[in-house]
Amino acid sequence: MPIAEQIDPWLVIDLWTHEQDVRGAVGVAGGDLGSSLDWIVDHVLQDWQNRIDQSTLLPLSVELVDTPKALVDLAPPQTTETRVGVLPIAPYEVARVFAGRRSRQQILGYDWRCVADRSVYIELLVALTPAIQDIVDA
Repeated sequence: MPIAEQIDPWLVIDLWTHEQDVRGAVGVAGGDLGSSLDWIVDHVLQDWQNRIDQSTLLPLSVELVDTPKALVDLAPPQTTETRVGVLPIAPYEVARVFAGRRSRQQILGYDWRCVADRSVYIELLVALTPAIQDIVDA
């Protein structure tokens, strides 16, 4: 069995999250934003899917984008018949939301599409609780 399959993903996510916290505190951007982040995002997206599937909420399609600035015009125009919400979001933001490193206001501020009440999804997207104030990373 590969070593990656023997590791508790939540420990890896926690370690990566704290690394980003320390980097932000000392003003040093970076860290592993490649393969580790991809691995984390895969696990988080699966967790989100499970949580939403087990809820009474409408389905939510998460569209990964390269940067937060690329969140424009990715979803089809809203119609009253739309039954699937869309959340365009950068992979880094997926990990930070899940780890509780984004406030409710920051999460509500994402470019959600076809979602009437964004707030009902927050508890499903955050593993513990959202940050009590906005967190801006280095």
